[in-house]
Amino acid sequence: MEAPRDILRRKKRVRQRKLIIVAVVTTLAILLAVIIPLAVILPKDRQSKGLSSIVLLPLYSYAEPEAWKPLFEVLDAHADVNFTIIVNPFNGPGLTQYPENNFVTEIGKLNAYENVRLVGYVRTTWATRDLSTVLADISTYSGWSALESFDDNSTIALAGIFFDETPSIYSPEAAAYLGTINQAVKNASGLLPEKLIIHNPGTTIDPRLDDLSTDITVIFESSYQDYREREAILSSLPKDRLRCSYIIHSLPSKGFRDLGKFVDSISVQAGALFVTDLDERYYKSFGSNWETFVSVMPT
Repeated sequence: MEAPRDILRRKKRVRQRKLIIVAVVTTLAILLAVIIPLAVILPKDRQSKGLSSIVLLPLYSYAEPEAWKPLFEVLDAHADVNFTIIVNPFNGPGLTQYPENNFVTEIGKLNAYENVRLVGYVRTTWATRDLSTVLADISTYSGWSALESFDDNSTIALAGIFFDETPSIYSPEAAAYLGTINQAVKNASGLLPEKLIIHNPGTTIDPRLDDLSTDITVIFESSYQDYREREAILSSLPKDRLRCSYIIHSLPSKGFRDLGKFVDSISVQAGALFVTDLDERYYKSFGSNWETFVSVMPT
């Protein structure tokens, strides 16, 4: 028969083992409760399945102090992501030779980043805007190269032009108009050597308007819902993804967890991307998913 003292010792050991098991299970539960949400919140650790792409950012907000802070923060945090940024001081370059002082300062700061190139906004109103006015806007942007930024003597010279509201339907007049403005960019001595040309019809274009001097064409600019409705058509189009861009706004802010998976999928179709959850003023502020979007860009 087992001695009473031995029985007490055995019971004590059983209780100790039970306490250890409870402690281990509790610790694992706490760790899982912390790790699983972090795995969702921190998508940078994921394995990207997309193709290397750039951020095409319409930066149409006024360059007042701190307004562009979210942009500078992601530039500092994501040096591996390349940005093409569209600057738009006043629905174009404005009526003066140079932009206001705030723009000069902030554009100079942006030009200091090696992974940034800047292009100037010019509207064409579907190739109906007076051609001489469009050419004057290009000339004004070209002239910015003569002015240095106030802070660190960096240049505010631009790398090219973003033409908004370009036509998607062919006509000889539209083709001639686009050819003329593209050539003006190539001839602009004040633009940086790349002389990047971007067209934004916001939809697919007649192939006869696809001038090879156009580097990037925005073939989709609309809401996330519209994209889902046209996704099959867009994905089936024969195209060079590096010469295509998607600009998508109104991404669902609730119930949309895997932004990385979505960005990967559209990167296969277009090499220049912008995605925001804002459903208004999408080019004049930064959405709640801005930093996440940049962090999941496939590089």
